[in-house]
Amino acid sequence: MGSLAAELEAALREWMDERLTLEDAAEERGLNYDAMRKRLERGVYVNVGKKGAPRIRRADLYNGQPREVSIVEQVLAGLDK
Repeated sequence: MGSLAAELEAALREWMDERLTLEDAAEERGLNYDAMRKRLERGVYVNVGKKGAPRIRRADLYNGQPREVSIVEQVLAGLDK
């Protein structure tokens, strides 16, 4: 069971570390592109891409933000019990 938990944790970490385009990040947070771009410009999110090709790390979309808990996180939480 420990191996499965480690695999799930690694998969979750990889998913959270993914660098999203502004379009994808906006869709994931339920915002329009311009709102996401403005948040990036104001420093709400860190650009982990390059100038002209901005990217936002998925985990940064959720830091300090209320959200639904994903099924993967629910499974991982259950493995700790």
